[in-house]
Amino acid sequence: MDEIDKIVEGFLNYLKLKKKEALLPEIIQRLLRKQGILENTAEVISAVPLLPEEEKGIKLFLKKRFGEDFFLKVKVSPEIIGGLIIKVKDLVIDQSLVGRLRELKNEE
Repeated sequence: MDEIDKIVEGFLNYLKLKKKEALLPEIIQRLLRKQGILENTAEVISAVPLLPEEEKGIKLFLKKRFGEDFFLKVKVSPEIIGGLIIKVKDLVIDQSLVGRLRELKNEE
């Protein structure tokens, strides 16, 4: 095991000890962004956790729409009841049930 492996293992053990493993994706994202590697991040809000194939489909949709690859920052928010809200660049794509109900109410 080389020195980098030891550092990574120690860091992961620290996160586990502090019960902060869930922060790992955010930590990776910030490190990549700080290094200039990660520029395109899309926030995805879902009522339930997404399956890997659903995340892959969202990435494909964004690639077709914007012509770029995106890193997904996924949040689970049961308050939206169903569907998705995707925040990318300066655009919000609201396909949530709460959003649809809000649209119907505004049509009255």
